[in-house]
Amino acid sequence: MQPTRTAQQWSLECDPPAFLCTKIVFERDGDFFICESKERKPKIDTESIDNLNPQMILPEQIWPLLEEDLTVCYEPILPTIFIKRPRLTAYDNTPALACLLLQEARVCEVLLQNPHPNIVKYLGCHVRDGRIVGLCFQRYAETLEERKRSGRSIDKALVLEQIRGAIDHLHAIRLAHNDVKASNIMFLTTSSKEAVLVDFDSCAVLDGPLPAKRGLADDVGIEELATSL
Repeated sequence: MQPTRTAQQWSLECDPPAFLCTKIVFERDGDFFICESKERKPKIDTESIDNLNPQMILPEQIWPLLEEDLTVCYEPILPTIFIKRPRLTAYDNTPALACLLLQEARVCEVLLQNPHPNIVKYLGCHVRDGRIVGLCFQRYAETLEERKRSGRSIDKALVLEQIRGAIDHLHAIRLAHNDVKASNIMFLTTSSKEAVLVDFDSCAVLDGPLPAKRGLADDVGIEELATSL
């Protein structure tokens, strides 16, 4: 059994929130499995997990097939590259994770063809056995949220100017980010002043449907970002 991933599930419909379960994902002989425990800190060993009746996650439900017009990153395992993978603890017995990954890959392909200095540098899909198992990006050092917590000075006017430029660029190519916040803004180094907008899993075509959500894409967030800095 390979190293596990766990995530606690809570009900937010009551006050205070109520613990529901802990989801456990692990890999065995190249396959991924998921199970649930009623313990907040369950034992992570083979016997304990086998007693929870783990279910195999079908590859097609988490990893979509590579489409011919999508770019492949042929050297994904480099220290300068960050690979964004599906959050398997969110698996819900449907192909939702695969659909979201493919949607983000399509959006990032548009970004690759229309680059901007204040938008994350996309490098292509990480592919295994003809399926997309992750998306490759340039690795950045820290988020704006982390820099705020560190107490180091931030040129707020410059950050807002750069992110507004990124959003204007997205709108010019008919995209809306839909999740502009400090944790989705990064810097290449801890001393860099060039802010970069990241995380495009909520991005959609303007006036089009939101990924796995109801409603139409309508980009907001820069005003909220300004008030939080």
